[in-house]
Amino acid sequence: MNLFRSIFLCFCCFGCKKTPLKIVTTIPKEIIESSGIAFDAVRNLFWTIQDSNNGPLLYAFDKEGQLIYETLVYNVKNKDWEDVLIDAKGDIYIGDFGNNDKKRDHYKIYKVPSERVLFQEVEATVISFKLEGKKEKDFEAFILKDEMFYLFSKEEHKTEVYKIPNKEGKYEAQKVTTYKFDTKGEHRVTSAALSKDQRTVVLLNHSKLWKLSNFEGDQFFSGNIDIQEFKHTSQKEGICFKNEHSVYITDENEDNRGGKLYELEIEP
Repeated sequence: MNLFRSIFLCFCCFGCKKTPLKIVTTIPKEIIESSGIAFDAVRNLFWTIQDSNNGPLLYAFDKEGQLIYETLVYNVKNKDWEDVLIDAKGDIYIGDFGNNDKKRDHYKIYKVPSERVLFQEVEATVISFKLEGKKEKDFEAFILKDEMFYLFSKEEHKTEVYKIPNKEGKYEAQKVTTYKFDTKGEHRVTSAALSKDQRTVVLLNHSKLWKLSNFEGDQFFSGNIDIQEFKHTSQKEGICFKNEHSVYITDENEDNRGGKLYELEIEP
């Protein structure tokens, strides 16, 4: 990393102010461990999932916190669902790639087609993958860009980015890049989102987000990296875009704390 880049990142770290999150609503009580969030602008609903030790269920709730749909994905299991996203056609993708104990070497993404997401039961298309070189990683974040999935590993001082095609089948994920965090504090990435114009990526953890912009192609860390810290820390596991300037964030309900849907304006 060149000297200019190092100075820039240090300036971002020391210059960023802590931002309050605006509470939109309380997540429905049926959803204790929201581990991802996707905003369905057509239906004006939020889609979410729960992680391991929960059933293979896809939930939809509205801005008043009312549970609207509960869909069983009957042909798959919830080994460790960790993120969810929706594409421009309304198809929903569920990332079953959590690996906290580093005991799995195969991962899956499930596709639920738009025309069936409102059914009580649905069959998902399965995209399976492993990592090149028999590596084992823990993932909690992914985006979809140009019909490729990009996954961000959850590690203390860095994140590794891998990609696979958005197509049913079995694949070996290709490593794109490794990014080492230069600033102090918590860095494990728990969710990710891509703006509609595909020009901005946001990465989330419990206490802050990273805004990646002005990057080239899929080299997401090649451009500007802005850090936005929150005024409170909680188990934040889901992020998605509301529009080009705002995001929605969710956290898990821990001992009656959290379990909220928040809105945050990302700094220009």
